[in-house]
Amino acid sequence: MFRFADGQVQYQNRFLESQSYQRDTRAQAIVGRHFATQGRPDPCRTIMRNLRSKLVLSEQFTDNCQISVYPYGDGLYALTETPYAYRVDPTNLHTGEKVDLTQHLSVVSHTAHPHVTRTCTYNIGQGVTLTGPRYNICQFPRTGPQGQASDPFKAAKIVASVACRWRTSPCYMH
Repeated sequence: MFRFADGQVQYQNRFLESQSYQRDTRAQAIVGRHFATQGRPDPCRTIMRNLRSKLVLSEQFTDNCQISVYPYGDGLYALTETPYAYRVDPTNLHTGEKVDLTQHLSVVSHTAHPHVTRTCTYNIGQGVTLTGPRYNICQFPRTGPQGQASDPFKAAKIVASVACRWRTSPCYMH
């Protein structure tokens, strides 16, 4: 974060305190799955827990949202290409609430670079249906119906959806 005042420039940065970051910091090693990083195996992990981790979405994706920061509604959110986002306080860069988009939309991932307009924020997400994977255009309103502040994730909706050309290999989206 940059501040310009009285002919001086000040710079501040901070690590996003995601659950993945905290877990890796406690272990003093990369123990979780991250992009292009497998993480070290846990020797105490049982066979059933290993199987569960393959089936549970939250254990397949990192929540380490370190790619970009964009406005959603009245807040700033750190993003990555997984279905998670973290609110970031712009005054001190402290990490706020974690948002799981799978609780609000039928998506398993979304891009780290949404498109922001005066009235809303748009992003492209990938969803999975009975007929196969789909690309979804998601809309996150900046305000509620009467112009009041609202939670952009609870009010989010899919405004367009297109089937993936190849059902077994949807494209990579950044």
